[in-house]
Amino acid sequence: MGLLKLATARTRMFFLPATGLTVSIQLSKAGAAFANPSAGASNLTEVGSRWYSFTLGAADTSSLGTLAYRLHDGSSVIAPSAGECQDEVVAELPGQLADGAVTDAKVTAPAEAAGRPTTFMGMVRRLWEWQCNKRSRDRSTGVVTLRNDADTAALETQLQVTDGNSDTQTEGS
Repeated sequence: MGLLKLATARTRMFFLPATGLTVSIQLSKAGAAFANPSAGASNLTEVGSRWYSFTLGAADTSSLGTLAYRLHDGSSVIAPSAGECQDEVVAELPGQLADGAVTDAKVTAPAEAAGRPTTFMGMVRRLWEWQCNKRSRDRSTGVVTLRNDADTAALETQLQVTDGNSDTQTEGS
């Protein structure tokens, strides 16, 4: 599932089970009944190697929420690869201003009170660090430590509290 900007045309790719298919497409916008795209009855265009494309018009992405696709080959419905049958239409793409420029603008998040990154790029950096570096948890104290990849310095610590069912982060630096 991908993100689509509201009222913006975009070419959508689909990976299908075979080549040489004549595939028609219908759309469901925000949970409404399936209907033809804004351009009318339409077929996908075969790109090659089982890849097909369809250009969504601005009117096709004019409703916020889930945009689902139903693909037909004659009388049967074709199931695209997993996760390929819907997208989410959003007012603005993450990290973009109205003119489409990527920004390091402030993102409002509960993390602000705990001193964690509050900008888009800061959050991306933090996710990258948590994915790439070593981390450990002392279960007796609930302290989670993120260490650099050489395991020589602590980059960040967090205190997590367990209520018996789940862990909740209560503070961090």
